[in-house]
Amino acid sequence: MSSSSTKQTPLQRLAVRGREVHPAVEKFRKEKILHLNFNNAMDEVAERIQYGDQQSMTAVIGPTSAGKTALVDEICHEFVEAAAAIPEEERTRLLAMELAAPEAGVFKWKDDLYLPGLSALNEPCINTKIDVEKIIERFRSGDCHPAFATQKLNIPQLRNLFFAGLARAKVIGVLMDEADHLRRPTSDSGIFQSYDSLKSRSNASPSHFVLFGTVLLTDIFKQSGQISKRVYPIWLAPYSLKEIDQFMRSLLAIEKKLPIKLKFSIEAKKIELFNDALGYMGLSHEQFDRALITALDRGLDYLTWNDMVRARLHTSQLEGILNDTIQFMRVMKELDESLKEKRKIFFSSGTEAEKSVAPAVVNKPFQAALRRETVGP
Repeated sequence: MSSSSTKQTPLQRLAVRGREVHPAVEKFRKEKILHLNFNNAMDEVAERIQYGDQQSMTAVIGPTSAGKTALVDEICHEFVEAAAAIPEEERTRLLAMELAAPEAGVFKWKDDLYLPGLSALNEPCINTKIDVEKIIERFRSGDCHPAFATQKLNIPQLRNLFFAGLARAKVIGVLMDEADHLRRPTSDSGIFQSYDSLKSRSNASPSHFVLFGTVLLTDIFKQSGQISKRVYPIWLAPYSLKEIDQFMRSLLAIEKKLPIKLKFSIEAKKIELFNDALGYMGLSHEQFDRALITALDRGLDYLTWNDMVRARLHTSQLEGILNDTIQFMRVMKELDESLKEKRKIFFSSGTEAEKSVAPAVVNKPFQAALRRETVGP
C-alpha cells in the first residue's frame, strides 16, 4: 500500500489522537525565549515585590500578545527553582491566579477573588467553617447529632480569611493575571471603587499585589492622585523597527530550540518575520509552533519558508492585535502630552494677563478688625 493511502487526514488524526500533540511540539511550547524586553520586565517585577512599600501595587500593562501570561509563568517558575535551595520553614511564596470574568454584572470580590484565592492557598473549609464552640456546647448538652455545626462566611470574613492565609503561607507577592476584569463596572465611579478597594485592602497584607492587564488598566492612573501615586506601572511594548537586531537575536534563540532544522535563513527573512509578528516575540514563537506542527505531521525533519507563510495569523487576528497596539501607543502618547501640559501649568510663573494685573496692596497688614459669627440662639 502506498504511503499516500496510509497517510491520516486531519480528521482521522483528531479521532485517533484527540488533542494530543507531538512530544517535540510539547517540549518546544515549554521553552521560553527570555529576550531583552521580557527579562527587563521580569527583573522589574521582582524588584517591585521586594522593595515596593506596603501601601503600593504594581501594574504590568501591555497590549494583547505582549507576553503578560508568559511573564507570570516564568516569574513563578524561576522563583520556585530559586526557593528550592531554601529550607521549607524559611521559604516565602508567590500566589499566581487568573481573575475570571464575571458572568454578569460587576466584579464580585467573593466569587472572583477571595474564593479562588483561598482555593489556590489550599485553605480548608472555604465555604463553611466549623464552629468549635457550638460543637462543645452540643456535646455538653448530650446532643451529638449532628456532631458538628457550620457557619456561612460573609464577604468581610472571607477577606480576613484570605489575607490571613496570605500571611500564614508567607506569600510575598500576589500575581493577578487578566486584571482587566477588575474594571467590570462601566461607570467611572465603579472603576474607581474597584481600584481603591484593592489598594486599601492590600494595605492589610504584607503581600505585594501585581496586576497584569491590557491598556485598559491605564485608567487606574486617571482616577485620583492617591491611587496613581500608589500604583507603579511597568509597560510591555513590542519591538520597534529600530530594535530589529535585538528581535533577530531572539529569533536565532528560537531556531536553537527547534527540534528540526530550518530550510531558510532568519537573517534573510527577518523583516518578513518581524512584520508577521508585529514586533511581538510571543507571536513569532507561536508562528514557529504552528509551522512545526505542520512539518512534523508531514513526517519532515526540516521547516520550510512555505510552512511559515501558511502559519501566519489571519487578517482578522492581526487587525485585532493592531487595534490593541495602536490603542496602547495612543494612551502612552496621551499620557506624555498630558504630563507635559500639566507640568507647564504647574511650573508656569503665570500668564501675561496675570502678570499685567497689579497685586493688591495691604496698607496695614494684620490690623483688620475680625468678623465673628454668632453660633446658637
